[in-house]
Formats: sequence, structure tokens, C-alpha cells
Amino acid sequence: MPIRARDSWLAVAAAALLALAGAAVIARAGLANLREAFDTDARIAHRLLSQRAAEHEAMLATLALLQPGSGAEAAPEQRLPALYPQVTRVQRRDRDAAWPGETLRAAEAESRRTKRAVLATADLGGGRFTLAMAAEPSSYAIDFDLRAMVPAGDWPYARGSTVRVVLRHAGQVFVIEPGRDADAADFVFEKHLAAASQPFELVAQRRVGLAEWPWPAMLGWVVLVGAPRNCCGSARSAGSTPLANWPPAWPTS
Repeated sequence: MPIRARDSWLAVAAAALLALAGAAVIARAGLANLREAFDTDARIAHRLLSQRAAEHEAMLATLALLQPGSGAEAAPEQRLPALYPQVTRVQRRDRDAAWPGETLRAAEAESRRTKRAVLATADLGGGRFTLAMAAEPSSYAIDFDLRAMVPAGDWPYARGSTVRVVLRHAGQVFVIEPGRDADAADFVFEKHLAAASQPFELVAQRRVGLAEWPWPAMLGWVVLVGAPRNCCGSARSAGSTPLANWPPAWPTS
């Protein structure tokens, strides 16, 4: 093979490798930006739900401290559903009464042992759960609606988001955002809510489609790398090369 043709092929191969390597770096950086945005939104969602979970524990702790009064305020706990949309029902067991079922009796015993609110029942598929709190002379149980637990104002995901967001517990799943293509997720975030009484795990999953790759930047780089080679090729075809006039003709006196 002539030396000039060999050099030309080497130049083409080097340019192709440089173009591919640069495009790969740009693609990696673009995906890293998507991953960072995904993690940020997932952390915001986790923080908001953890705040709600802590709020639920505070409700029960407040009821345990206040205890029932007399007269018009004999059952102040019944005002909670009007104040908090996620509260669907509040039950109270006075000292001489009994819970309607074994589940709440067991939950009260666990709460008395741990001295905190505990999860009595969880039906994530039905979108509800119950917390119980032992106290004297009255103990309490609150039913919560998971759908109303999700804060609407600061929630980071818009309707129709591509991210799938669920709460998971003991094999049960409550779907907050259905997302799409979650079975082949590229990004995954998993973290339990910061409340011992509500051991639900927030799981966010995101699939990155080919349309979301940074194609303009990648193609721009390929064109940029290829442009000098094309210019040089055109120059060589006209019979001019960078070394054609070497060595220079020095002026003589």
C-alpha cells in the first residue's frame, strides 16, 4: 500500500476513534445529569413522605398527652379528620373498654412495650393503614389514607411522569406514580421512610429512552472531529499537502 494512502487510512481511523470516544464521554455526562435529577426528585419525595409520617406519630403522641376531657371537648380526637385529609377515622379505647379486634389489642400491647406509635394494620393495595398508640387512661388508633398522604403542593413529579414511584411493605405495594417501563429501569432509588411506626420503603424507578440521550451534542462532536479531516482531504485532492512546499526556498542575495 502506498505510504500516502496508508497515512490517509490511519488518519481516518484515528478521527473515527476520537469521534466515538468523545461521543461516549458526552453520552455518559448526559446520563449522569439525568441520574442526578432523578436522585434529587427521589430524595425530595422521600423527605416529604417522611415528614408526613412524622406528623402522624405527632398526632398520636399529642392525643396521648391531652387525653379526653369533659363536655364539648370530651372527644377532641374526632376533630382530626377535618384538619388532616389523610385521617379517615380515629378510635379510642378507654380504660374499662376493649378494642373491637385482636389486631388492635396486639398493637396496643406492642406500643406499650416500645413506648411509641406502632403499625397496627397495613393494606397498601387498598391505600390505607392504621397506627396505634398506648396511653393512660385512653389509647388511640388512627386510620390513614395513603392517597391523601402524598403532598400535592411540593410533590416533585408531575402527572404522567415517566418515573414510577411506589411505597412497598411486606410484599405489598401502593402505587403513587405508575410511570412507564419500570421492569427495565435504568435508575433505581430505594429508602425507608424516616418513621419507625411506618416502615414503608419508597421505591422510585426510571427508564431512560433513546430519545433522551444527548444526540445533538454527540453529533456535533462527531462533525467537529470530522471537519478538519474533510478539509485536509479536499486540499490533498487539489495537489496540495502540508509538506508540499517544504523545505522553504530561502532568499538569496
